[in-house]
Amino acid sequence: MRGMISSGLMNRYSLEKMLLELEKLHVVEDANGSMSELERTRKQKDILDTLEKVSWW
Repeated sequence: MRGMISSGLMNRYSLEKMLLELEKLHVVEDANGSMSELERTRKQKDILDTLEKVSWW
C-alpha cells in the first residue's frame, strides 16, 4: 500500500480497480516451458510501469 500511495497510483485507481485490472493479465507457456505475457492494456501498463519505479526499501 505504501508503494501505491507514494507513487500516486492510489490517486488514479482504487485498490480494487488495480487488482481487477491486473487480474486480466494473460501469460502463456509454450511447449519448452517458456512463459510469455500477452499484450498489456493501457491501464495495466500504467500500473505496472509505475510500480516498477517505486523504491520498496
